[in-house]
Order: sequence, then C-alpha cells, then structure tokens
Amino acid sequence: MSGAVNQGAEGGVRTVLFADISDSTRLYDALGTETARLALLRYLEVMAAAVDRSGGMVVDQIGDELMCTFPDVESAARASGELHRAVEQANADSPATLRIRIGFHHGPVVAEQGRIFGDTVHVARRIASLAKPQQTLISRQCNDCLLPAAQIATRFVDRTHLKGKDEDFEIYEVVWDVGAATVAAQDLSQAAPRQPEPTRELTLRCGGRAYVLDSIHPRLTIGRDARADVVVDHARVSRLHGRIEYRKNTFVFVDESTNGTQVLDSQGEPRYLRREECALQSEGRILLGPRDSELELPELGYQVREKNPAG
Repeated sequence: MSGAVNQGAEGGVRTVLFADISDSTRLYDALGTETARLALLRYLEVMAAAVDRSGGMVVDQIGDELMCTFPDVESAARASGELHRAVEQANADSPATLRIRIGFHHGPVVAEQGRIFGDTVHVARRIASLAKPQQTLISRQCNDCLLPAAQIATRFVDRTHLKGKDEDFEIYEVVWDVGAATVAAQDLSQAAPRQPEPTRELTLRCGGRAYVLDSIHPRLTIGRDARADVVVDHARVSRLHGRIEYRKNTFVFVDESTNGTQVLDSQGEPRYLRREECALQSEGRILLGPRDSELELPELGYQVREKNPAG
C-alpha cells in the first residue's frame, strides 16, 4: 500500500480509529497466497483513500488493520460510514466479499518518530476488537461529543470491561446503514443515559448468554445477520427477525420476519406473530419460526421483573 501510511502524525488530542478487515485469513485458503495478498492490498488502498477523503490520516498499518487519526469525533464518525461503503463497493469487483469492523475513541495521544501512543490508542483498539463485521463501535466519550446538529445516529450497545482498565466502558454503535438497521436511531440529544434509574427490566436468555433491557437500554435486535444484537444462525430465522423494545414501562416484541414468531407466556399459551407485535409479561418463551415447522426452532427465554430505584 505504497504511500498510504503517513508518518507525520502529531500529538495532542485526537480521535483514533481502527479499521480491521474481518476474517481475512480465509481469503488465503480460498484464493491462494499471492492472489489473496494482492486483493487485501487493494482493499487497504481503498480504505486509506476513504480516510483521506474524510479528512483523516492513516498513521500505521498493522497486518490487515489501519490505525487512523481524525481531528474530531464527527469527522471520524462520518469516515466510518465512508469506509464501510467503500469496502462494499470494492466487493463488486473482487473475487471475495469482505467486511470491516471499526472502533474509535477520542483523547490525548503522544507522537514519537511518526507513530502515536497512549491510553486513547489502547482504548480505541479494544473497542474495535468488540465490533462485528460491518459495525462501528465508539466509546461513551465519543457519543457525548456528537451534537444533534451533526445528524449522526447512534445507539447504546453494552456496558463492558476493557482489558487494562479499572472502570467499565459504555459502548455505542454508529448506525451508518440506516436502511439495514432494525432499530430506529435514537435522538442524539438523549443518547447518553441521563435518565432516572429503571424500575423494570427484562432478561432474555439465548444460547447460554443473558441480555438485559430496561429504560436505559431499551432495544435489542434479533436475527441471522451478524449485526444483530442476538445472532441466531438457523434456517427459519430471518436476517433481521425481530426486536424487543421498552415502551412506557412495557416490553414489546416486534416481529419483522418472513416466517413469523411464536410467543408463549408463563401459562404456555402461544401467540403467533407475523409482522405484528405483542407485550411480554412476567415470563415465557419466544420461538423463532412458524407454527408448523418440521425443524426444531431456536428458543429464547425471557423474564420481566420489577426493581427498586437502587437496583
């Protein structure tokens, strides 16, 4: 990628962005070493050009990953969408279909011999490692920097622990492909969780994992697509099968699938939904697929409970 790595990075406060080609190793098995190497170089050049167009700077290439800096969070957020779209366009003329995952964080950096170092770099790399293919994740600090006037949609994803950090980090997603997103973008003026403590919560269990929804974390998407919050790989499950939303102290399941969904309450009473919705009360099960399926359907268990303001 001749000329793509700029060694003139400066210190100060910057937004550091990592863009990584997801699962690139399988390309070598599919295409052979030399063809795969040339294909990956082309993708990296396409990505570097998108960074340059967006006002950023590529400061390093680590394998199939670019480390970039931007002067502010808004330009990095817009660049992330440009990066995803540039890779999708490159796929049209490529022997392979690749996806990238992106993460970024804003803060002070230290420059030394054309490279950048510091805690901001460490946090940005860790956030990028949490992203799924075709996803951009950012820190709470970055989300708070995005003003409503920027019209950049984000949504809360998770609160997690980053290796090497004492405090937990709140992670948000930049919704760059609104047409493919299941959830509506939240109002950026209310994106940071400055609401009262939740009084109800829903716990959803699937495949040994638990997901919690409440008034602060009000949406969860379910589907076969890698960008869903709960990924369920099954023949009867749609790419974006459905979602659970918190609305005015009530949890609602919304079906958006081709084959439908069965919701069974605590008494085992089934309700079949297809492009419909229903409230989730107490506890029960959600079966992703039609009533007359000959296949064993994926099952999600849920439980709704009251909680006091102290949690």
